Amino acid sequence: MNRRATATGGKRSDKGDKCGSCAALIKNGEARIQCEICEHWWHTKCQKIGEEAFEVLQRGNAHWYCLPCNDGVGSLMAEIIKLQSKQDKYEDEINEIKSNQEEVKHNQHRVETDMGKLNEDITVHAHELVEIKEAIKEIKSSIQQQQVSQKQMESEDGLWSTIVKKHVENKIETVKEQMQEVQRTVIEAKEHIDEEKEKEKRRNNIIIYKMPEGTAASFEARRKEDLAFCQHLVQEVLEIDCKNDAIQNIIRLGKRDVTKSRPLLVTFKEPIVKSEVMEALYKLAEAEDRFKILSVSHDLTQKERDECKELVDEARQKQDQENSGEWVYRVRGYPGSMRVVRLRKRLQATGDPAID
Repeated sequence: MNRRATATGGKRSDKGDKCGSCAALIKNGEARIQCEICEHWWHTKCQKIGEEAFEVLQRGNAHWYCLPCNDGVGSLMAEIIKLQSKQDKYEDEINEIKSNQEEVKHNQHRVETDMGKLNEDITVHAHELVEIKEAIKEIKSSIQQQQVSQKQMESEDGLWSTIVKKHVENKIETVKEQMQEVQRTVIEAKEHIDEEKEKEKRRNNIIIYKMPEGTAASFEARRKEDLAFCQHLVQEVLEIDCKNDAIQNIIRLGKRDVTKSRPLLVTFKEPIVKSEVMEALYKLAEAEDRFKILSVSHDLTQKERDECKELVDEARQKQDQENSGEWVYRVRGYPGSMRVVRLRKRLQATGDPAID
């Protein structure tokens, strides 16, 4: 809707417009102006519009709002700016989540490729092992033949017997070393495959520490309390947009003890939900006390826990050597890519998954 302004002597509406300020009927020939938002007419003098300004409004393609509407427009623009800022923030978070999804897919493809290569190596070594066993059989047969020949030749040449025996012993020792090397390769390949399977099994898991246990008498009732707590934590506190069935399973770790709370293992149906939870943990700092005390970590394998412990020890050593008081050392990153980083104290509270 365009702003309308009428100069003195201009034609007024037949209905008889009243001024929005003084409520007096606007007469023909009086300088008046109409608000673009509320469409009420106003005396220019009531709106404190000078003659020069009024002439500019009539000539230019300008917008004019009465004082009450102008205040409302200012508040509306402020809200629009806030909404635009929130939208930009949500778009950045969505782009980051998409990037994490691509990284997860890339890691999964790499693991599958590595497992395929390991299976091929195992097959090759298995064939080599069969060939070594056949070679051992041939050696044993050769030894038996040489022993027979040795007995026949002992009376003629004792030196030949010693040479043959030494040669056979060297050959057997070489075969033993080859077998041990094959066995080591097979064991290492199996350990690597088992580690990757264990990582895959724990990929959608997190562990929540310091979460109060329910006091209900039955196991099922306590489990419902834990599930409701987790759903509230994920959906309301961390503000993750997911369904109630996004949590596939929960289980308390260890034997129940009424004097302390056991860690809670949470399994999500989709890895993206777990990723969103780990990225939003910084919100716990501003949550209620029962959520603020929580500590959340990845479900690590034994090998990852050992690596993490070494990194934590390294971070503590660096912290002990810190003299300026401006820096703290923490372990950051996801399983398999954790590292020690140096942070300014005021930047310590971030959303990165961390092991402190």
